[in-house]
Amino acid sequence: MGPWLNGKKLHVMVISAQQLPSSNTVKRSSAVDRLVRVQVFGVEQDSAQEVMPHLSNDGLNPKWNTTFLFNLSVPELAFDCFLVQDYSAFSRNEFAGQFTLPFTSSQQGYTEKQE
Repeated sequence: MGPWLNGKKLHVMVISAQQLPSSNTVKRSSAVDRLVRVQVFGVEQDSAQEVMPHLSNDGLNPKWNTTFLFNLSVPELAFDCFLVQDYSAFSRNEFAGQFTLPFTSSQQGYTEKQE
């Protein structure tokens, strides 16, 4: 590694989600069990993922309060991805939503969606 590489640490705390949409295949009366997959895409040594345990019967406004730490050797090439899925013990987890941003666009702190 050369002196031009400045590694960074990415601390991620997934607090909660709000007003998540229902999946198309789940009946409105069915319980939805949400999980979040936090992924980093970048150079090979930076690519990583962590999966939070699913929350039973709390699909609309789940709360995780879970923290992860990722070490990034080339942060300029890293992307942070948050993938929300409906957990299923009997089939593939179903896509519910996703948000991806470049690490260089990340900001420190907590932001709340403004209406």
